[in-house]
Amino acid sequence: MDTRFAAVLAAAAALTLIGCEDKKTPAEAGKDATSAAAGAAREATKPADPLQMAKDGVLEAVNDQIAKVNGYVTQLKASASKVVADQKPEFDKAVTSIEDGVTNLKTRIEAMKKAGAQEWQSIGAEVSDTASKLYNDAKGAVEKWVK
Repeated sequence: MDTRFAAVLAAAAALTLIGCEDKKTPAEAGKDATSAAAGAAREATKPADPLQMAKDGVLEAVNDQIAKVNGYVTQLKASASKVVADQKPEFDKAVTSIEDGVTNLKTRIEAMKKAGAQEWQSIGAEVSDTASKLYNDAKGAVEKWVK
């Protein structure tokens, strides 16, 4: 679709929706629609790089998993005092391993961000696998030790 056509289509839709829903006068609706159309035109003229979009998707998913892992680590640390003494070394090792894994994962994420269009894909697969493993390890640790 031609980007100019998309911008005109977006402007027409904005005029219709803004004018009708807000019960504004045609002049008021026109001002709102003009700013909405300008924003739509800017978005429509941005080039869509499929590889960059895929890279951004991987980064977003991995960052979501890291946030969940960090939440599990917080739960683990909060319940550390409740861990039975003979299980404490195993518990500490698990928490340290997860924290070290997150640190290493963040380093690989930075490498992925800097990698070119072709190189990031292999790093992305590694990063995704590592994030999934850390998530499963952290979740398993919480299930085992948080009561």
